[in-house]
Amino acid sequence: MAIRLAPWKPAVMKRKHFFKMGQTVFEVDRKYTPLKEFGKGAYGVVCSAHDIVANKDQAIKKITNVFESVTEGLRILREMLLLRHMNHENIIALKDIMLPDQKTNFKDAYLVY
Repeated sequence: MAIRLAPWKPAVMKRKHFFKMGQTVFEVDRKYTPLKEFGKGAYGVVCSAHDIVANKDQAIKKITNVFESVTEGLRILREMLLLRHMNHENIIALKDIMLPDQKTNFKDAYLVY
């Protein structure tokens, strides 16, 4: 179950909202409403979310500390590039990449499937 949190940066309130699922805080665009946590993997946490604009359910993957290791960063970049161009019924497509509010403290990546 997603618990809505108050934003710690008032300027971000118009573009993003914050939800806590389990031990993870998700900072997502306002067009997405997180529903529940799916699971955890090697690269991050996945939750289900509802896209208000498209009226569809999506999966959002939060990858923490993207630039902590060069090797891990390259693997994540490769995943994003490959899934962005995949068009097959058995492979999940990457639909959106949420951009951070500030480029200076960009640590987490959010991928929407």
